[in-house]
Amino acid sequence: MAVAAPMAIAYMASTALAVASTAYSAYSARQSSKAQAKQAEQNARNAESQGRVEANRIRDLGKKQVSSATAQMAANGLDINADNTVVDTITDDINLNSSKDAWTTFFNAKNQSAQYQTDASAYKAQAHNATVSGVLNTASTALNAASNAPKGTFSSNTQSISSIPSNALAMDTSRIKQNSSGWA
Repeated sequence: MAVAAPMAIAYMASTALAVASTAYSAYSARQSSKAQAKQAEQNARNAESQGRVEANRIRDLGKKQVSSATAQMAANGLDINADNTVVDTITDDINLNSSKDAWTTFFNAKNQSAQYQTDASAYKAQAHNATVSGVLNTASTALNAASNAPKGTFSSNTQSISSIPSNALAMDTSRIKQNSSGWA
């Protein structure tokens, strides 16, 4: 049994290492997925914010184009205060196009934000799955190691009471001194 004990200790140590490695791998996968989810949520907020900023920039550029076109038309002798003139048509076209561009930019950013939110949800599900599979894989590793353990690895040196002959269970009291008041 002297050789078996070091082998049993080595087996149990390698089993503990395998179980710990499996658990750590699951924990790492979970933490990685949680970090990716957090980053995807931040990317979604950033995309939406950038979309609003860019849409406002496009609207401002449209206003500047209207001002520039109006100034150029006035410099060319057109009456910019007259109703239903080419001035109105040009400024309306500029305003309409800049508004379309701004809304397109805004909705593209909203779509990108929605995609990031979808990614975040997928990463959260991945983190949950890593946790569940980690627990199952860790338990499986431990059970597999226990079932494949060399014979006698987990046994003790004690003898079952059912295998002791009944006459061996009787106590030998012949050597105990008895005094006048009872047992010594």
